[in-house]
Order: sequence, then structure tokens, then C-alpha cells
Amino acid sequence: MIADMLFLGIDWADPDQPQVRMAPADGGASILSRWDEALQYRSAAPTSRYCCGYFDLSTQPPAHVTCQRRRLIPRGSQCTACRVAEGFSSAHRAHLAAALPPHVRVYLDQPHWLYLAIFADGSCKVGTAAESRYKSRLAEQGA
Repeated sequence: MIADMLFLGIDWADPDQPQVRMAPADGGASILSRWDEALQYRSAAPTSRYCCGYFDLSTQPPAHVTCQRRRLIPRGSQCTACRVAEGFSSAHRAHLAAALPPHVRVYLDQPHWLYLAIFADGSCKVGTAAESRYKSRLAEQGA
């Protein structure tokens, strides 16, 4: 099957079985493809970056929502509209404002793990991961 798809990244919800997350270029819900399936691709415009949408943190597990605007973005992975809809960027400023979106508050209220990831080149990173996804977060780091 040949189709124009947007590559959105690797989904590590199951660290033992990572999957490729893609979305139809003309719109629609994202899909997951197992690593053991044949996946051939070519990039029509290697310098273009499109918004990858966001995760709805109010569902369990969080559901991926594709960007309905299919906007080109200069950097990062989200357009402004998707970043605002996700609401998680407000968590980085939670100490400055009393109001957080309710779904972000629920996410932040769960236990979080502090981890130290050490990589093959000797570099290390300190990070946090929510209780609900700490195993997949560690797998994402690739340490």
C-alpha cells in the first residue's frame, strides 16, 4: 500500500514492542505500525516539518490527536494551537499561576519518578516520568 503519511514518531507505550506512529497526510487519526512489518518510505520534502498533534492527557491511556490544520512549523513538534490544546506547556509555568487545565492537574497529581539515564558516550540526563508511563519513558530515552 502506497500512501502519503506523516511520520509522527515512535510509540513506546509497550517498551518491549515499540511501534511507529503515522498519520495520513490528508487528515485522519494516527495509526500504529509494528516494527516487524515492512515499512518503506521516501521523503518528498526533507526540510519540511509538520505539526505532530498532541496527546489528550484527560484519557487513560493518553490518546493521540492529529493536528487538523496540518501546519508547517519552523521548529519543535507542535503548532501553537496544538500546544495550547494539549495544555501541558502550562505545567512548566505552574509555579507562576494558580490555574492549570484540569486534565494537566490530574496528570501532575499522580506520583512521578525521578530517573538518571546514562548513555553509551558517558553523558547522562536527569528526568522525571509519570507513574502511569515511567517504563515507556525510560525506553524512550534509549539509555
